[in-house]
Amino acid sequence: MFTRRSFMQGSAALLGALSAAGAAVATPAAAPITIDSAETPFFGPGPRRLRLAGSQLDRFLQLRALLADPAALRLELHLDAAAEVLLDTALNAQGRAVLHRTRRGAIERLTIQSS
Repeated sequence: MFTRRSFMQGSAALLGALSAAGAAVATPAAAPITIDSAETPFFGPGPRRLRLAGSQLDRFLQLRALLADPAALRLELHLDAAAEVLLDTALNAQGRAVLHRTRRGAIERLTIQSS
């Protein structure tokens, strides 16, 4: 017997698999967003750059607004420890997960899954 519950579970599993496959295909095409802070300036001006400035609350809101975009994101970061905590908190607040994280020297690269 086919119940509404089995239909919902099957649909959710199928859509989740399709979403993950689509995110894996779409992620490499996106240009990275560079993020640094006023205390640790590293990246030059560019169209996809965010420089965190202001109070800690302002910085948190800047990161949260960036992560509100439901698309998969690639980030290149040059942050101090306090800004890294703010980034992790903003990721949790937006319900976003990190798919891939690498560190090469002072630069950390994140790939964030689509939501």
